[in-house]
Amino acid sequence: MALETVLIVEDEPDIASMLGEALSLAQFDVVMAPNRKAALNALEGQAFDIVLIDLRLPDGSGLDLAREIRAASATPIVMMSGQADDIDRIVGLEMVADDYLEKPFSHRELIARFRAILRRYENDTSGSNNSAIPTANTTLAFHGFTLARAGRELCDSEGNQVELTTREFDVLWILAENQGKVLSRQEIYVSSGMGKGLADRQVDGLISRLRSKLYSNGDGPRKIRTVHGRGYILTDA
Repeated sequence: MALETVLIVEDEPDIASMLGEALSLAQFDVVMAPNRKAALNALEGQAFDIVLIDLRLPDGSGLDLAREIRAASATPIVMMSGQADDIDRIVGLEMVADDYLEKPFSHRELIARFRAILRRYENDTSGSNNSAIPTANTTLAFHGFTLARAGRELCDSEGNQVELTTREFDVLWILAENQGKVLSRQEIYVSSGMGKGLADRQVDGLISRLRSKLYSNGDGPRKIRTVHGRGYILTDA
């Protein structure tokens, strides 16, 4: 059976070596790139199943590299950083990456995250269901909106499409499918197919953006309501 391939973009040799050894032992085929230029060269030469990128690279931003990769392909991307303020920056941006890890992290956690992401991508591409969310529903309606799994589209009451990122769509779907039910932050993240380990503030950021996109009249906090100490609920009315 062919090994899954991972590109590690990390400029610190010791860290890169440890990551490469751990992933090799976990039966990944590992390619190393110490900077953005080497990463782009590697990506031109072969396809990868997943890419791990350090946020700070000697010849540019790892986030910019992630954007370049995302513009050209759907290859899963995991960001990593050793700076807490860097993590805050990632959380505050549109979700160009599938996950992030704050250094130091355990090799076991990294491998578990990789496996979860790869399973999700395999499910996304192995059948007609384009959503990461396992469900029998094909459309959901709420508050005058229609959410369609086919095409992953959201339309308002007048048929105008509302642009959503991948993660915004997945979070909104799980809220709409459980309309009237309180969901914890971790339930929202895990049930929408994006694995575990999400920081609470990242869920909060997604909810905030959904409120502003769907309810420009300021009804967002009333329609997607915060239940303190428990999570969020998409109200029935």
